[in-house]
Amino acid sequence: MSTQSIKNEILEERKKQVSRGYDGDHDSKEHPTGQLALAAVSVMYGLSGGEPNWVQSICDQHAANPRKRLIIGVAMLEAEIDRIIAGIERLDKIKAEVIKRCPFCNKPCEMRVYDSCFVECNNCLTKGPPCATREQALIAWNTRFETTALKTDSRRRKKVNCAK
Repeated sequence: MSTQSIKNEILEERKKQVSRGYDGDHDSKEHPTGQLALAAVSVMYGLSGGEPNWVQSICDQHAANPRKRLIIGVAMLEAEIDRIIAGIERLDKIKAEVIKRCPFCNKPCEMRVYDSCFVECNNCLTKGPPCATREQALIAWNTRFETTALKTDSRRRKKVNCAK
């Protein structure tokens, strides 16, 4: 079997996935943090148990055909790569947007990414709400209600309600 025919099978499998509704929008909403890649590996190696039901179903359906599991898994990895690329493109658009200045000290703020994403003031350390994505953090920061924001007092390092 040639490499080209395997590539064609992978492309055909991905087309089937998309035709069933598993497109980029679905992948971004249902698998925003890499679960699709983990599921793809589970499918490729026929690992089941503790996985979401849909992964278990694929493994069970193709238990006797490891080649088919590999084709499906690689098509899922292709979907994950597409999801990541789309996220990078969205990030580029976000970077073009300006992060608003701090509502308390009017100093510049920056995006921070740790276990979650949030915007933080470089001066007074006011933080926006923790979000799953940079896009959500930027939107939350730029559309915040300033009267309900919490501020970290840099001298006492404790949260104080700035609305008071």
